[in-house]
Amino acid sequence: MKVSLRIFSQFPHRLQVFVPASAASWQAALQRMPGVFQHGEGHYSLLYFPNTLPALRRHFGPALELAFDPGRYPPQTFKQALSPDGTSAPPAEKALPRYAQVLDDLERWIRLKQYSPATLKAYKSCFTKFLWYFNDQDPRDLSKADIEGYLYQRVKEDRLSESAQNQIINAIKCYYEKVLGRPRTLYALPRPKPKKSLPQVLSQEEVGQILRAVANMKHRTILMAIYSGGLRLGEVLRLRVEDVMLGQQKVFVRGGKNKKDLYTLLSRHFLTILESYLAAYQPRYCLFEGQMCGPYSASSVQQIFRRATRKAGVGAFATLHTLRHSFATHLLEAGVDIRYIQELLGHSRIETTVIYTHVAQNNLKGIESPLDRIDIEAL
Repeated sequence: MKVSLRIFSQFPHRLQVFVPASAASWQAALQRMPGVFQHGEGHYSLLYFPNTLPALRRHFGPALELAFDPGRYPPQTFKQALSPDGTSAPPAEKALPRYAQVLDDLERWIRLKQYSPATLKAYKSCFTKFLWYFNDQDPRDLSKADIEGYLYQRVKEDRLSESAQNQIINAIKCYYEKVLGRPRTLYALPRPKPKKSLPQVLSQEEVGQILRAVANMKHRTILMAIYSGGLRLGEVLRLRVEDVMLGQQKVFVRGGKNKKDLYTLLSRHFLTILESYLAAYQPRYCLFEGQMCGPYSASSVQQIFRRATRKAGVGAFATLHTLRHSFATHLLEAGVDIRYIQELLGHSRIETTVIYTHVAQNNLKGIESPLDRIDIEAL
């Protein structure tokens, strides 16, 4: 008896497997593999991962018959294999039924530690792709060399950024070291050297152009709130009406990064538009409410900012976080002590805030280039 394997012509990221109807044990083994679909009696398909063929060979040995040339049809890259449009991994609960308990254990530990929803989502997504790569293997049996091989393939094929690679490592280490309680020394995975890039900053004139390009009062108030207090997107969306202390001209930020509470600035210009906004919209709980009275959508705020930068014709590569970077830099340029800026931003380490000294324009004023001290006419 033979097990025939060929490329699925309609879905090149999948393989077709034909198993004899009488080979019940073979069909049972195939059905245990993640991402398998049955199209008919003895007819299956599964995603074509880099290690799919080795897994099938372990199951079927010499009975496996390839009706295609693997050299001509190599495995898909991770982005292609995980999703036909190359956007994201399939839902963990549907894609990995045999790994549901593994992902549940990971989620349980993260929730007990009360990590942010964003961390939970990122870790589960990273670890789901990790499980898909190793196909039918039990993650508890994987060696450090196996995991390093996975990281190598991801870096090689997907050209991961340093931050993306570190996030994958953090998710993997969370499972093995925290969920399974294994020693850290066993999973000392190679990390990339962090990129020391400078934050992008807008000038005060450019910030003004962006704010003037927003006609909607609510939208402009949100962007002004971010720049007025140097807030992160999540922080401004979590603001409650009572967090804005109009009389004291300050804003109370609850549970910022690392669950830190802090106070930040409430500018006079922002106060004027804020009073008009409160009278017009009358928010009840969240300062910026969405259609269902819950927090305003983060993606909507990002779209507002992108439209404003295009309309203003400035900040082509700026993001919402650029407003926070600009807030810190402009305070530094105005002569505000860096310790106060550290407190306003909620930085735990002064080293994090010092980076703004490298982009503050007034640091370069008055410094003469050595070329200016050379008599050019005498050359």
